[in-house]
Amino acid sequence: MSKLYFLIQHANEATVQRNWYVVDGTNQTEGSMCAKIAAILLGKNKAYYTPHVDTDDYIIMLLVEAQAAAMIWFSRAGWPDE
Repeated sequence: MSKLYFLIQHANEATVQRNWYVVDGTNQTEGSMCAKIAAILLGKNKAYYTPHVDTDDYIIMLLVEAQAAAMIWFSRAGWPDE
């Protein structure tokens, strides 16, 4: 009888390989960059993602400028928020 199913392999501490990533934040939107970084920190970018095992990687962020400080936020009433 042939196998019609796949064997599921779970990650454990012996099989986890951690990588280092260097992220340059210039000319990138903060929301999409943070979403990608969060997926890497959780370990969801790996094929053997297992929620109960620490499968995350290391990230170094370079040249991140605060664009949100230059923006003016408005409240629901239409007045600028302090």
